This record gives sequence, C-alpha cells and structure tokens, in this order.
Amino acid sequence: MSGNGQQGDKTPKFLQEETEHREAVQVHKAVLDGLNKLFLDTYYINLLTDECQMVGTNCVEKFTEKKKGAYDEILSDYLRIAVHPDDREMVGRMASRKYAGSQLTQEVPSYSFIYRRLAAGKYLWYRMNLILSSVTEDGRAEYVVIAFMDVDEETRREAAYQKKLEQTNRDLVASLEQESRYKEALKKAYDTAMQANKAKNDFLSNMSHDMRTPMNGIIGMTAIALENIGNTEKAKECLVKIEMASAYLLQLINDVLDMSKIESGNVMLAAEEVALSDIVESLIVLLQPQIREKRHSFNVQVKQVQHQNIMTDELRLSQILVNLVGNAVKYTPENGEISFTILEKGEEDGKIWLEFVISDNGIGMSKDFLPKLFEVFTQEDAGARTQARGSGLGMAIVQNLVTMMQGVVQVESKRGKGTTFTVALPFVPAKTKQQETESWAIHLDGESDSLETGERILKRLNYTDSDSLKGCHLLLVEDNELNMEIMLEILQEKEAAVETAENGQVAVEKFLESAPGFFDLILMDIKMPKLNGYEAAKQIRESGREDAKTVPIIALSADAFLEDVQKSLAVGMNSHVAKPVDFSILNREIRKYLKTKKQEFQEV
Repeated sequence: MSGNGQQGDKTPKFLQEETEHREAVQVHKAVLDGLNKLFLDTYYINLLTDECQMVGTNCVEKFTEKKKGAYDEILSDYLRIAVHPDDREMVGRMASRKYAGSQLTQEVPSYSFIYRRLAAGKYLWYRMNLILSSVTEDGRAEYVVIAFMDVDEETRREAAYQKKLEQTNRDLVASLEQESRYKEALKKAYDTAMQANKAKNDFLSNMSHDMRTPMNGIIGMTAIALENIGNTEKAKECLVKIEMASAYLLQLINDVLDMSKIESGNVMLAAEEVALSDIVESLIVLLQPQIREKRHSFNVQVKQVQHQNIMTDELRLSQILVNLVGNAVKYTPENGEISFTILEKGEEDGKIWLEFVISDNGIGMSKDFLPKLFEVFTQEDAGARTQARGSGLGMAIVQNLVTMMQGVVQVESKRGKGTTFTVALPFVPAKTKQQETESWAIHLDGESDSLETGERILKRLNYTDSDSLKGCHLLLVEDNELNMEIMLEILQEKEAAVETAENGQVAVEKFLESAPGFFDLILMDIKMPKLNGYEAAKQIRESGREDAKTVPIIALSADAFLEDVQKSLAVGMNSHVAKPVDFSILNREIRKYLKTKKQEFQEV
C-alpha cells in the first residue's frame, strides 16, 4: 500500500524517557536557580550516604569550598571555623544527619534555626533551613536541601524591638508597682491621719476632762472660800483642797509636756556626777508627806553597792523613781508596806548595772491590764485605782525614759496582792574615788523614823518648811507683779529680808550698788524685759566684784526642761527651780546654799 498519509509517531521509548529527564532537569534547575536567588548557599544532602553536593552559592564565605564531599566532615569544619563558640553545640546538634532524619517527615517537611557565624570579620546572624526533598520507600528522610539566609539585620531589628518591648513591659510593671505603692502610701497616710486624728481627739478629750476636773475644784473652792472669809475653818478647808487640785493640775501639765518632748525626740540626757544617796534623799523629801499622811511603812535598802557615785541624768533618773514609788504610795491603801531597794548587779563593757526594785502590797493590777500598762492615758478601771487620779502618762514616761537610758523595766502584779517594778539601768562610774561598798537601810512610817545606817540622809530631812530665814538678805528678781507679791509674802513670812527688782537690768544695778556680801542669795526669774535672767546672771558673774563669783543664784523659771536647766547652769547660776514654785523645794535649795552663812542654816 502506497500513499502520502502521515504515519504514527515511531520515536523510540528510550528517547522519550531521555527527553522527559532533560525536561525534569531543566525544571529542577529552574527551581534551584529560584532558591539561589532567595538563599546565599544551597546544598543537596543524602542523609543516608553522607553525600553533600553544592547546588548554588551567592556569597564569598560559603558553608564549604568543596563542590562535593562528606557532609559530617564539612559540618565539623564549619562549626570549628565559622560558628560562634556559644552556638556550636546547638548548631552541631540541629544540623546533624541524625537530628534531621528524626525531625523531617512528609507531614513536617522542614525546620530552621538561627545562629551566629563569622562573616567579613564579625559574627552575623544566619538562618539554616533544612527542607525534605525525598523519602525512601519505607518513609525515611533521604535527600534534604540545606539553604542559608542572612537574617542579621532582621534579627537585630527584632532583638531591638524585643528589648524595647521588654523595657516597655518593665516600665509598665514599674509604673503599676509605683502606682500600687502610691496607693498603699496614700492608704497608709490616710490611716495614719485617721489614727492621728483619733489620737488627737482622744488626747483633747482626756485633757479636757483631766484639766477641767481640778480647775473646777480650784474655781469652786475659791468661790466657797470667798463666801466664808469669816469662817476660818471652812476657808482653810477650801484652801487645802485648792492646793491639792493645783498640785494635780501641775503634775498633769508636766506629764503632758514631758510626753510631748519624748515623742518628738527632743529629750536630751545629761551626764553629770550623781551620788545615790542624793537620789534617795530627793525621793524621800518629795514623798515623805504622802507616806506619813497614809501611815505607810516605807523601807529603803541599799545592798552591796560598790559604786556610790555614778554619771547619769539626775533629773530623769529621779523622774523614773518618783513615778514608780509615787504610784506605790498612791495605789496602796493606808497602813500599807512599800519597799525600795538598790542593788549592784555587775559590770559590763565599762558600765555598772544597778537594779531598782519598788514593791508594795497595794491594790495591784489584773493580768489582762498589764500589757496595756505602758500605753498613754491608760488606767485600770478598778475601784481604788480610778479614785486615785492620774494623767495616765506616768508609766509611758517611765518606759520611754528607761529605753532612752538603754535599760529595761519589768512589772509583776496581782489584783489585791500588790505590785513589783524592777528597773535595770547601766551607768558609767564617776571618776572620783568611790567609797567602800555600802549597805544601809532607812525606815519611815506615819509616826517615827528609824535607821540602821544612812544617818546622814535622815538628819538632812529633819528640817521643816517652817524654818526661819531670819537674817538672810535676798534679792528677788521677778517681772510679774502677782508672782512677785506671792514670793515676797512667803519669804517675808520666813523672816527673810528681801530686796526686789522688776527686771534683769535693775537686778544688776542693785547688786553692784550694794556693799560686797550684802546679798546672801539671788532668786532670778528668766524671761524678763530689758535684760533677761541669763544675761543678768552673766553680767553679775563677770562684774569683777569680790562676791560676784560666790553669791548663790537660783533660777526661778517656767522653762523646766533639761536644756533650760543646763542653760541656767552654763551662765553661772547654781540651781534651777521650776515654776510654779514648790516652796518646800525652794526652801531646801536656799538652805543648801546658805549652809555656811550662819549656824542656824547649816545642815546638821
């Protein structure tokens, strides 16, 4: 059969397969060329045989310079030469054939990680991508494409953003914490303000009641006395009650001022040489009238004290002891027993420890009240205790002063059985030669006094407020007319010869115009016009007169804090008596400084 008809395709099969292969290779090449435009380096790895073949590269510093080679060996060299030391372990693990074979599957055909590699003399951030190319018939990963990307700029930008984000988060957290602290501070300030307001209201309420009570008594008894001028007994009874109310009011004012100074941190402690016998004497002088009035048995004992002279603040130590012993006297019914004992407990770090023990068999306190004992304005509401009035500040003052003096105070008490206070305080021994170890005792009661030793103290207590000052020439300096009238009346009743001066300038002039030795003693007010008491005392001391250095000058002032006392002593005054004046104390001070003037003023 002949003809021009087109015959069927007779291309051999092997030529068709070859053509298809070439076309596939071209497709693969096109794909790889496309990858090369995206990646810096591209390599074809056989995970099973360790064969590695470079497919394409677009950078000078390659994964390897070898076109072909063993992948494990190439990776090892790459880790050693190019990878940052801190990243080598991670890259070596995640780029290994073993790890890739375990991670790459048809379901998870790729993974990548970033790391730092050396490029152009510095470490840059790179990403290594591992992409599954083919698997074996049993599903194992076989061929893998490894491609590298420079992600340094992106990574650093992301790191900067992350750092900024973290800083923003920290700032936000700090802001929230600050806001929380601010709110807490506001709440605390609010609570403190409310507590302070409550404390202020409580304080004013207590003070209003406690001050008005004695003032009511003073005003009322004064009115009754004025209506009974002709009835001597009635007028005298009123005056006695006025005196008692005035003493209570003065104590209350002193306690409030002391507590205010303590709480504000303005209390200064002096360091002066003090004899324990003088402390005991002052205590007995102050409390002896109350002890005798209530017919108490009061026993004072000093046991094995090696250091009779100590360095301390005499005023504050006396204040502690007067508060404690005074409470024992106040809260012990008539014919009670009170003891005051001083013991030396030992020496530590150059200081000696003295223990002061005050015991009574009075009304005592309940166990529930004891934890509140040292709080301000606290008094147990129990019969005799509420009848024996007080400011409710004494025990708070005691504890604060003891703490300031680096000591401790303890209390034991039982309702109806009595109370024992124990105060332990450290003191620096005085540099003067100490006496031999002393043990002595004094007994006072409502009828008579007896002693084992301590005779000097008892003899010094034998004078009374009625002792005459006849023959004594005093210069009284006072700018307040009423105070001048009161002082003049009392001193003249004791037969003293008194010259007066209405201010410091007149006082200096009168002293200098008088004959040397004419004035036996000067009583000097502090706050005065023209020339105050400090300046007047200083001018007298510096006047050059033969008696100017020796004439005793006693300050009389309503300024009664330690710094006021120290200021008086600093300008040359001998003593300081607080206003309103306790005339038994003033009389004692006058007699003390006139003891060598005349025999009748000497202390026996």
